[in-house]
Amino acid sequence: MFTSFNARAVGLSLSAHETIEIAAATGFEGVDLLVRDLTEAREPVAALKKRMNDLGLKPGAFPLPVNWRGGDTVFQRDLQALAPLADAAAEFGLLRTGTWVTPEIPESLNSVQQCVDWHVERLGAIAELLAQRSIRLGLEVIGPAKSRTGRTPRFITTLTELAPILDPLASLYPNVGVLFDTFHLYAADEPLESALAASANRIVWVHVADLPAGASGVHSEIDDPVRGLPGNNGAVQNATALSRLRESGYTGPVTAEPLTQCRTLGGKTPREVAQLVRNSLAAVWPRG
Repeated sequence: MFTSFNARAVGLSLSAHETIEIAAATGFEGVDLLVRDLTEAREPVAALKKRMNDLGLKPGAFPLPVNWRGGDTVFQRDLQALAPLADAAAEFGLLRTGTWVTPEIPESLNSVQQCVDWHVERLGAIAELLAQRSIRLGLEVIGPAKSRTGRTPRFITTLTELAPILDPLASLYPNVGVLFDTFHLYAADEPLESALAASANRIVWVHVADLPAGASGVHSEIDDPVRGLPGNNGAVQNATALSRLRESGYTGPVTAEPLTQCRTLGGKTPREVAQLVRNSLAAVWPRG
């Protein structure tokens, strides 16, 4: 597995070229990019890929650019727009993406089974398009209770509960797997070994973060946007998780995702931010 720099995940708005240069300058092994940054870059994808290769960076992953949770019109529009974006991602070598499943049943649906079917139908259409380009799709769960409105029943908030969606999708589309997020596992109070057992050999992408320094660690009080860098608090056992992931054979990107509100990163230049993120990953990275 390797460290991968994701500018948006640490609150930075950088071009693809800037992201690549800063990732290399601060010691990252790989880089995540928004595929729209690739298609809108002044340099063609081939030139950006050459620069990345010259700097010794590996392609990491990209957030899925599809609003599949919206209405039918929005979903069909975004699905149609995905094809050229996925082409650009594949050309660059970004062959991993991810999206989250809903933690509660949408108000437009009437049952758990309808919600499962809705996920399988829409994510299946996305997975089929991605599979044609050898791109893998990881499914993420949202752990914090504060992320749910409470107006509708709880749906899926742990990797252990993901099987009703993951299993039928993976049986049809082997490119579908899991986005393993240590912050969400902690927020959902899901034991690491249970999460690993539920996602063995299916992990597409790994996200790591911690609670902010000084936060209580009480699960019910965790607010998804309020995070820290790995090691800021110590509540989330990122070092243990990464060791177990490496032991399990995971070889893909590991992305720090403290998000915009991370206090440690406030008031810093982009390069200073990237260096702090890289140092935080080094502090929890498996030895040897």
